[in-house]
Order: sequence, then structure tokens, then C-alpha cells
Amino acid sequence: MKIAIVDDMPDEAAHLAGCIDKWCTNNSVPYDCDTYPDGSIFINSSLSGEYDLIFLDIYMTVLNGIETARVIRNSNNNCHIVFLTSSNEHMHEAFSVHAYDYILKPAAYPNVSKVLTDLYKSRNDFCKYLDIYADKHNYHIAYGDVISVEADSNYCIITADTQYRTRVSFGHIEKELSADGRFLTINRGLIINMDYVRNMDNGICTFKNGCIFPLNSRKSHELKQAFIDYNFMMRHARNDKGGIL
Repeated sequence: MKIAIVDDMPDEAAHLAGCIDKWCTNNSVPYDCDTYPDGSIFINSSLSGEYDLIFLDIYMTVLNGIETARVIRNSNNNCHIVFLTSSNEHMHEAFSVHAYDYILKPAAYPNVSKVLTDLYKSRNDFCKYLDIYADKHNYHIAYGDVISVEADSNYCIITADTQYRTRVSFGHIEKELSADGRFLTINRGLIINMDYVRNMDNGICTFKNGCIFPLNSRKSHELKQAFIDYNFMMRHARNDKGGIL
């Protein structure tokens, strides 16, 4: 899980980072956590589109949390935003930027733990694994970690934390992944996990890490609509689990 903390109070940001580290360590969840001192620096960061979870302080002097969230939502509808606030007066505005939740400051560990637990559970409720053999080793790759699958003659290249080249037919993997709503075949011999996609515009699928793939030209509108529908469904699923949307 890739996490960002955007807060202009260094002590509070450090305290929150400690809560995150405690929860991830206790639950054996691998993570990266970066801290930014204000919204403008975060927005200008080349990595700003790659986070799964962003903790945003609402009361920042340079660019406040609500304004920062609006900028984020212009290019990234998939990340989870959790507001940090000393009052709930801005909660109405939080609806407009599809916030996942909010935490009252100073952040207490039980509150941080609840948000992380709920979010992690929602991401892994339907955890399945892709079993492959590559480079003389057996690998057990969680569906949620699979970013893309590309056909390569009689092999498939599976991109996750690294790339795996396995001798298996594309059709076999496509059939296995087709039952999971995260995956979409966007071109001949190419499957993508929509959780990692930033947008599908002008016939191009752009990932959060900046990688791009062409969409099937005859189905580009249909594929884009499938991506929109998937994100709409995920927002409602988060809402059903108690998140603020």
C-alpha cells in the first residue's frame, strides 16, 4: 500500500506516520509512506498520482485540504482520501471530492487503525491468487497485485511487483481473470487491472505510474464506459462499507 500524508504540522504528521507504521507492522502489510508539508508541494510531486491512500489536513495555509483534493480528483478518481480535521464543519465539502473518511485531530491510533482496517479489508475481501511457474519457481500472486497481463507468443508476461514470464496461454489466464471485475481486456493479448488505471481517454489507457497502452480502436468507447462503470461501482461499494462519498 502506498500512502501519503499531507500536513503542515510536522509533529502531527510524524505522529500519524507512527500510527500507520504500527498498524502495518502489526498486520504484516507492506507499505510506503511519504510526508508532504503542504498541498501545493504534493500536487507538484511527480508521484502524486500513484498513492492508494492520502491523508489530507484540511487546515493548511498554502493550499488547504479541500482545494488539494479537488485538484487530485481532476486526474485521479481511484485513490482513497481521508481528511484530517479539528472540526467537522467542512464535511459537506468532503462529499464533493468523494472522501473515504475523516479523522479528528490529533489522530488517535484506534481511529487510524479503524480506517486502515476497513480500507484493507475492502481491498482484500475477494482476494484470489494467480498461480504461475516462472524462472524455475512457483509464484502465488494476489489478483490485487496483478497490474497487467500481455501475450508473448506461447508465453504471458505478468506485471506485478516485478515482471514474470510464464509459459501459459493468454486465453487460459484471460478465462481465469474474467470472473473478477477488476480486469478488462483492452486489446488483443492485453489485460489490465482497472485499480491501477488513471484514465482512458483518446484511445489510450494511462496507468497511475505513467505507463500507457492503446485501447482497441473499435471498442475504445465501450472500454472507457466499462472503466467508468467499474469506478462508479467501487464508489458505491465503499459507501456501503461506511465511507463518505
